[in-house]
Amino acid sequence: MDAKVLNEMRIILNKHDPIGIYFGKKINFDEYDSEINEIYKAFQISKNLVAFIENVHKIFKKWFTPEIAGNKKRYVTLSNELFNHLSQSSCSKEILLRKDKVLYS
Repeated sequence: MDAKVLNEMRIILNKHDPIGIYFGKKINFDEYDSEINEIYKAFQISKNLVAFIENVHKIFKKWFTPEIAGNKKRYVTLSNELFNHLSQSSCSKEILLRKDKVLYS
């Protein structure tokens, strides 16, 4: 993942702040970087938005426990925005090509 995609994903995650741990750009702009790396990988393997939402929820349950992560509904808007953004980003053509190769080879 290139730096532009990483920063764009940071902005989206920090805006939604599903765990409530983001305190501002000067304090912890990179707070969700571990989750972002896994979310990016989840996008690459998710066949659709529904699967992506499920994968994003699983990532937060893994990193923060199911109790802290909360209900999957908390991640629907966040996941939708990330999915749409990643689908339109410069990285999506490469990912879609890989998905086609995996799905249809």
